[in-house]
Amino acid sequence: MKEKYLVYHDYGKGSVWFYLYSGSIEDIEKIYPELKLAKEEPIWFTDEIRKNLEEKLTCDIDDSSHEMLQALLKDRVING
Repeated sequence: MKEKYLVYHDYGKGSVWFYLYSGSIEDIEKIYPELKLAKEEPIWFTDEIRKNLEEKLTCDIDDSSHEMLQALLKDRVING
């Protein structure tokens, strides 16, 4: 059974946050090592931000066609 994790990608000039469904933290670390797991929601994380992420920026680790994961894979190719 998959759980929802709050993850982010720090790309140097900022970061992108989203929810990722995964079977485990280890799966996230193995498949998308560039992602960091948020142990808790940051102070600036409002109900509005949470709702927006849940509605628009939530994906499944197995759905590599999702725009967030596509961007990570593209960045991986470009930056090695």
